[in-house]
Amino acid sequence: MSSKSSSARVLSATQLPKQIYLPRVLGLGLGALCIFAALRDQARPDWVWMLTLIGGFAWPHLAYLHSSRAKESGRAEKSNLMIDAALTSFALYAIGFSIVLSAIGITLTAMNNLSVGGVRLLAKGCIATLAGLMLTAVFLPFEFRPASSLLVQSATMLLVVMYLIAYAWTMWRMANSLQESRDALHVLSQTDALSGLKNRGAFESALGERFADLKAGHENARMALLFIDMDYFKQINDESGHAAGDGVLRAMGWALKSEIREEDVAARYGGDEFAVLLNHADEPAALAFLDRIKTRIQSTSLFENSAIPLTWSTGVSMFVASMPSPAAWVAEADAALYKVKESERGGVILRQNLAIIGTHPIRIENAGTESFSPAESLDPTERREA
Repeated sequence: MSSKSSSARVLSATQLPKQIYLPRVLGLGLGALCIFAALRDQARPDWVWMLTLIGGFAWPHLAYLHSSRAKESGRAEKSNLMIDAALTSFALYAIGFSIVLSAIGITLTAMNNLSVGGVRLLAKGCIATLAGLMLTAVFLPFEFRPASSLLVQSATMLLVVMYLIAYAWTMWRMANSLQESRDALHVLSQTDALSGLKNRGAFESALGERFADLKAGHENARMALLFIDMDYFKQINDESGHAAGDGVLRAMGWALKSEIREEDVAARYGGDEFAVLLNHADEPAALAFLDRIKTRIQSTSLFENSAIPLTWSTGVSMFVASMPSPAAWVAEADAALYKVKESERGGVILRQNLAIIGTHPIRIENAGTESFSPAESLDPTERREA
C-alpha cells in the first residue's frame, strides 16, 4: 500500500516513485503478514499463499522499478495503485473478508488513491477492487469468515501503527519539498535573470521597509541610495551587438553583487539602470563603494577591441528624516542621476535636498586584462565593507 497527498501535484514526476516507495513496502509487506496470519487456519491452495507472498514482498520493488523508469512516472504510479487495489481485494477475498482486516485494507487503499489522484482515482480504484474480486472469484471459492483471531488483530494493529508512521513521514518529506519549491520560486520571482541581482519589485519592497525603519528610528540614519545608469548603452548594442550589451549588464551585476554586504541591496532597476541601497553609509563611503565597482569592472576585458568607452553615471541621495516617502527619496537620487546625464556622463553627483554636494568622475577606456565570465555574476566570493 502507498500514500501521497494532493501536494504531490507540485512535485516532479521523478519524485513520486521515491515518495511512495516506503509506504508501499511497509503497507503491502505488513499486510501480507496479516493475510498469512488469517490463512493459517484456512485450507487455501498453495497458489494463494504464493500470490500473497509475491504481492507483499516482490511487487513493491517491481512497482518502483516500473514507475521510476517510465517516461511518465506519475501515470505509471497511478497504474501501480490500481494493481495495489486489485491485490488488496484478492487478499481480502481469500481470507473471507475478516471485518477488522477488511475495514483497514479498504480504508488504506481508498486513502492512497484519494490522496494521489483525488475523486477520479478513487473511483478508478473502486473499479480495480471490483475487478480483482470478480477475477479471484473465478478461481477461488468464497468462504465468509468475519471473525478474526488475536494473532490477526495483533498483526493488523502493527500494520496500522507502522503504516501511519510511514504516511506521516512521507507527508513531512512532501511538505519540505513543497516549501523548498515555494522558496525557490520566491527567489526567482525577485531576481533579475540577466544580472543576477534583485529585480525592481524586490528592490522597491526592500526600500519601503528600510525607509519605514529609518523614519521610526529603528535603523542608523546613515543610508545612501544610488542610481547607476550605463552610458552609451544603445550605442553599445547597435555597434557591438546585443550580446555585448548583455555582457555589460552582467559585468555590472557581478561587480555590484561582489561589493555589497549582507545588509545592502542591489538591483537591476530597469533596462540599463541599477539601484543600490547602502546601509550605514555616508557620502565618502558611497564614493568609496563606487571606486571599488570601477576597479571590478576595470578587471574585465569586455571592450578591448571597441572604441566605445565603458562609463556609467551615478546619482546619490542620502536619507533625510524630512523625506515624506520612499518615492521622494527615489526622486532625489533620480534627479541627481539626470543632472550627471545633462552635464558630463561618467560622473557622480551627491544630491541632498536638491543641492549638489560634489562630483566624482568615473571613466574606463578599454582597460582590462582578465576576461569576464557571466557565471561569476551568480556566485560572488567576496564581500567588502561599504
